[in-house]
Amino acid sequence: MLEVRDLVKHYPTPGGETVRALDGVSLNVAAGEFVALYGPSGSGKTTLLTIVAAALVPDAGDVRVDSRSVIGLPEREVSLYRQRELGLMLPTHNVIAGLTAIDNASLKLLAGSVSKRAEARRRVEPLLRRLGLAARAQHRATDLSLGERQRLMLAAALSTDPPLLVADEPTGSLDTARSRDVLAFLRERSHERGTAVLVATHDPQATAFADTVYTLRDGLVGAFDRERDADLTTTLHRS
Repeated sequence: MLEVRDLVKHYPTPGGETVRALDGVSLNVAAGEFVALYGPSGSGKTTLLTIVAAALVPDAGDVRVDSRSVIGLPEREVSLYRQRELGLMLPTHNVIAGLTAIDNASLKLLAGSVSKRAEARRRVEPLLRRLGLAARAQHRATDLSLGERQRLMLAAALSTDPPLLVADEPTGSLDTARSRDVLAFLRERSHERGTAVLVATHDPQATAFADTVYTLRDGLVGAFDRERDADLTTTLHRS
């Protein structure tokens, strides 16, 4: 489903140095697979996900979704890719304050193939219910906690039942119990609906729920090893 090949992205600094955010990163996410990209803040996780979302162009390498490259697509094709194939949850995404939770979750449907508000609401209700937001569906976004808004953004990303979900820190504002519930939901979603799920996280619990775990440090990706990466797990758990 998702193939990332030899991605390179470097950023120059005012001091003349180079930050190697990605230094030849490759990974795959199959349909029905839940993959966690695990690492500390600043390790390049968000850069990688932003490139997968076709919102940033790498210096080198390629990203292919269903065997088609999403690098350098025309603007219209980028919009179609995000509407039809990609569920995207990034920290830069915000809910619309004046809308209710259920209307926020329905926006992507209404921008696509669903023309009636009632039908869009009907489709997102099960997502809100599964994510513990049913009682908050008619509340405005301004009345929601940070954790509730985070779960709402996840519901919105999944509203169109995309074949690929890319989520950056989906449990970042949640307590331990709620984090486990969201991670269990993502695993259910991938296994039961065949969704390819790529999550960037520093939540140690993700390593217990994901089918495959990669670490990202200093721009390099590797397979997660519980013994070798014990220092990383401990550091992130304390942060």
